[in-house]
Amino acid sequence: MGEADSTWDRQRKEFFFDRHPGVFQMVMHYYRTEELHTDQNFCGNIIQGELIFWGLTELDIEPCCWGHYSKYKEHKETLAALDDNFTQQNDEEAWQEKLTGFKRFKHRVWQFMEEPSMSRGAKVSDTIGDVMGVQSSSVG
Repeated sequence: MGEADSTWDRQRKEFFFDRHPGVFQMVMHYYRTEELHTDQNFCGNIIQGELIFWGLTELDIEPCCWGHYSKYKEHKETLAALDDNFTQQNDEEAWQEKLTGFKRFKHRVWQFMEEPSMSRGAKVSDTIGDVMGVQSSSVG
């Protein structure tokens, strides 16, 4: 770290770190005691970003805090897997390949119901559904 660093404020002649204040307390505690404890109220993604910025690694986290932090990685991987499995891509070329008439019809109905902006009919159907929903909630 020096005056050529992007955190150096030339006018004030001081370093300025615009970092997450809660995680910064953890980092300061680490530099004072050489023990990195994490707060369970912070997202693991935020902690990871701060560790990278301050030149620390996940290996610096104390064993008593590792369980909470490691759950973030497990959850992130699980969510990514779920996203890959359940995200439907509306790639027209993929849908048009080797589709029977029924599957093409099924795809069009799916788009009609899920993407109201796809056609005028879908917009009308969506609007009618909204009006009926509002009307049914106001009656009673």
